[in-house]
Amino acid sequence: MLDVKKSYQERNTDYFTDDYYKYVSILRDYKGPVRRKESYYADNFREKGNALFECLGIEIVHQLHCQLKCEYCYVALDTKSESIKPVPVEEIMNIIDQAVEVDEVTGKTLFGQIAFIGGEPTLHRHLPSLLEYTLSKGLTPILVTNAVKLAKIDYARKVCLPGTVIVTHLPYLDKEGDKEHDRITRFPGYTKTLETAIQNILTIRKELNAVGQDFEIVGDFVLSNQTLQYAFGVHKFCRKNGINPFFERMRISDDQRNHHLVPGRDDMKELLNKIFEYDKTHYPQLIFKSDEVQEKDVLLKKIEYLITPAFANACSMTQTGIHVKYNQNGFGEALSCVGQSIPHGNLRKNSLQEIVNQKIKSRIFSEQETFIVGPCSVCELYHLIGCEGGCRGNANSTFHCGRASDPECLFLKEEYRMNKSVMAPENCDGCPVSDWAPCSSYVQSESILK
Repeated sequence: MLDVKKSYQERNTDYFTDDYYKYVSILRDYKGPVRRKESYYADNFREKGNALFECLGIEIVHQLHCQLKCEYCYVALDTKSESIKPVPVEEIMNIIDQAVEVDEVTGKTLFGQIAFIGGEPTLHRHLPSLLEYTLSKGLTPILVTNAVKLAKIDYARKVCLPGTVIVTHLPYLDKEGDKEHDRITRFPGYTKTLETAIQNILTIRKELNAVGQDFEIVGDFVLSNQTLQYAFGVHKFCRKNGINPFFERMRISDDQRNHHLVPGRDDMKELLNKIFEYDKTHYPQLIFKSDEVQEKDVLLKKIEYLITPAFANACSMTQTGIHVKYNQNGFGEALSCVGQSIPHGNLRKNSLQEIVNQKIKSRIFSEQETFIVGPCSVCELYHLIGCEGGCRGNANSTFHCGRASDPECLFLKEEYRMNKSVMAPENCDGCPVSDWAPCSSYVQSESILK
């Protein structure tokens, strides 16, 4: 550990906690010399996948079109818009058609998945037919929902289709939690509604399993100061019911209003270590790749549970996906993820192939490994466990730069987290998009959107 720490200090990059140096020292022994990968996208997806990019997320309803008004939500609640009408179904189908077009350079289809998001996508009355249409094109549909409408089993049957992925919120599971959940979401009776919806989803999956069919259920739980105390019980509920837990650290809102709800780092580490020990003891078959678990496997997985944005789930969206926004500027702006600010084009003005080409040309996302700055650029865990730079949206929301490091990393010393001179570049020199869309200026560039 001392040798590793000394080498960082000599390079004036001593950004990290003692836990970081301890883990890196051990992992170096296990894995030998560290090989710097080009990127997750290049090493693991572009060469091996059947599609050029993994996921196309489409906000099919306006960001504010939702039955809930969660206090920890990253959408700016004071956002103004002239219209929140859902996107016309024909327009969405056209986008899906484009997603399966063949890339002119690689010969691969553009995308493998379509994520339906918002706002609340079930408020789009044509959602069931859009899911069916996506499946008919050979794509995997992902529905990200608050599940209010799935409390009606007839509706749940229309969207819980074989081959889909249902991503739903999770209830807090006790009487006091019910009250708190309803208060936080500003939706009276939400916990009971959600419990009914989840039971409907599980019932439908059981019926499909009986005839050899299935769909995936992912439980989304936002970790904030308000929710942390309920998280462990909710995690156990997921494991017992075959729900894949996706417990994500709260993302800073677009207007910074929820910053005070960010959970403490010690509390986060205590929770995530507790969840890891529970999984290791009760569900080792779910978290380890082999029945013969070695000490290094346990350590690697333990570190994975501590990374952001969600435990044991590194986010590669900036590299492997595109997110199509529907906000106060209207529908169509295409970004690398919901938390980014550099547009690659607009689907009401550009083809999806043109947007993909622009994303690749921007390079700071498709070649994130090269252009990321700050502690993430020298962190060996980026490669040893593939954390992909934490939450790139959080980094951009905090420092207004797509190249910045993630301030919510649990292995980063407290004094550096909000230090812009350490975490983000002083200017855009060397950034491949600086001539046309400096990320420090978060302005809609008409030259790009034409």
